[in-house]
Amino acid sequence: VNSAIVGGQLNRLSGGCASRAHDFIGGGCGNTVSTYYGCNVIVGGKGSSISGYNSRNFIGGGCTHTINGGGMNTIVGGGSNCVATNGPFSNNETIVGGICNCLKADGGGCSSIVGGQCNSISNVYTGNGGAELRSFIGGGFKNTISSYSEAAQNAQLGHNSIVGGCCNVISLGCSCGFSFIGGGCKNRVTSNLSFVGGGCLNLVSGSNSVVIAGFKNTASAS
Repeated sequence: VNSAIVGGQLNRLSGGCASRAHDFIGGGCGNTVSTYYGCNVIVGGKGSSISGYNSRNFIGGGCTHTINGGGMNTIVGGGSNCVATNGPFSNNETIVGGICNCLKADGGGCSSIVGGQCNSISNVYTGNGGAELRSFIGGGFKNTISSYSEAAQNAQLGHNSIVGGCCNVISLGCSCGFSFIGGGCKNRVTSNLSFVGGGCLNLVSGSNSVVIAGFKNTASAS
């Protein structure tokens, strides 16, 4: 209903409820929109898909991108990037460029990956109102932000950032967030309000702790 495919080849609109409307594919090849609600858009590119329950998702160019679930999510350019969201508040996720980057949230929102390869932001939502909200990866290779908390625990706080580098990790549990890695290689943060500026194989496991740079430095809880 009120949907359109304009140009291209082997593109497809399907699925949805009777009132589903206003989906659009503008060119490209082998792109697919199949959602319960409408207002989803794919413009150009090849082999990309939007599926799931919610609406107002957008893919602009690139190839073999996937948006599954959630609403108001965006992928622009690059290749084989994915947004896979579920649960409440899992909206407004963005990937701009890069290859094989993934945003997977069971209750997060408003997170972004900008460029790079094989970077990921994820969380496990357990019904406690917690989520990996407003986190950011600005490129690099195999950088990861992930969080988890049990249903009886406090919520995750989100607002974590990795600016670049290789194989850096922010991995947090309940009541944790606002941590930062600026770059470097194989640095790890597992605590709240913590900072690693760069270097290699540095570890911060104590809250409100800082490692500026260097090699195999550790800042832990006393």
